[in-house]
Amino acid sequence: MTQTRLMVDGHVHIYDCYDLERFFKVASAYLDHFYNTLYANGAPFEKLLLLTEGKQNDFFGQWKLKKEFPNTSGFHFHETGEAVSMLLTRDDKPVCYVIKGRQIVTRENLEVLALGSAQLLEDGLPIETVLNRLIEREEIAVLAWGMGKWLGKRGDIIKRIIRQYSSPYLLVGDNSGRPLFWPTPQLFKTAAQAGIALINGSDPLPFPEEVNKPGSFGFSLMGEFTPQQPAACLRDLLINKTTLEFFGVRDGIASFLSRQFKINAQKHLKK
Repeated sequence: MTQTRLMVDGHVHIYDCYDLERFFKVASAYLDHFYNTLYANGAPFEKLLLLTEGKQNDFFGQWKLKKEFPNTSGFHFHETGEAVSMLLTRDDKPVCYVIKGRQIVTRENLEVLALGSAQLLEDGLPIETVLNRLIEREEIAVLAWGMGKWLGKRGDIIKRIIRQYSSPYLLVGDNSGRPLFWPTPQLFKTAAQAGIALINGSDPLPFPEEVNKPGSFGFSLMGEFTPQQPAACLRDLLINKTTLEFFGVRDGIASFLSRQFKINAQKHLKK
């Protein structure tokens, strides 16, 4: 089978405030750009967006039912051989694969990403319960880095999990919101020493302008790819420790401060 390069955004949110047509145009353009910049050698490649939807969103489920956007954009979703993936086309031309997934907020207020998963795990469960349920079903679980969440007592929890779990289905995740000036978390190094892989994703926030984030930060890898089983192919490559390469743009000082201001303002309004 021909080796295919996969260009992957590993942490993708979609919100009601986004223009969906722009969302997918931006994501596809970014992934095309990074492929053409880094790997323009004529080898086949595919683009994958790994959804990490919260408890209030189920865009994947809506698209699964309707198969198209509620406009004349030309976008259309097609079934694969998996319940957790679809191929998005525009005017009958492939755009990218979309993989179902969840972002679960645990009792400890830590985030676990369930990639290629159809499980309906509720928020508020202990982190070990979440990880065990995902790993038991051989689904990828990602410990997602978050600003301030990997420090102190919660950092100790992440460290303990990294040291105790030996499953190939456990990964750690970085995102573009960790700014250029922020040092590499020590827990990433601890994970690497334990043989736990790191993946990247853009992690867009629920603000209209964040529609320009998807595809801007991610990872790539080479391997066998079956169009009818994109989620399974990616999972197998990840658990078999396929070499990962990273691409993308992190926040600078201005964008970091702007995002933090909006996050704090949103929290204040919810009180």
